[in-house]
Amino acid sequence: MLQFFRASAQDSEQTNNERNQKVSVSFIVPSHDEAKLRALAKRDQFDLPPAKPFTPLREEADTYPDPGFAPLVIIVGAVVVGYVAKISFGLWGEYQYGGLIIDATRSPVEIREHRALSRGHILVIKPDGSSENFQPNDETELERILKKVLTLKP
Repeated sequence: MLQFFRASAQDSEQTNNERNQKVSVSFIVPSHDEAKLRALAKRDQFDLPPAKPFTPLREEADTYPDPGFAPLVIIVGAVVVGYVAKISFGLWGEYQYGGLIIDATRSPVEIREHRALSRGHILVIKPDGSSENFQPNDETELERILKKVLTLKP
């Protein structure tokens, strides 16, 4: 932040007595806006002195946040947003996608998704009408279950 002091201006419609009076104004702007402020001042015939770093009044200093704290807030905010998004997508996946029903009573074997089953569960309906429930832990176990079911004859 930069602070400018002693900006003065004179209005051509003022009386002679008023023309000699100067108005002092302080501008506190971000440092990246200094060029814009100087261009406006030049256009409107204001005299801006050199800028100096902004320092708050002693009695107000504790109300200003520490500028080094802002990156920490941004980082923590990004992590929290990522975590909330991950949890939200996980819950949406649990809601949207259910378990599988493999119906071996039909020819060809019918495999369909069903929301009533928890995600990752497989309900196998055997050709004789009995059922068996599986919850494979990995892909090889799933492959073994599918091979076993697909070899069953209706």
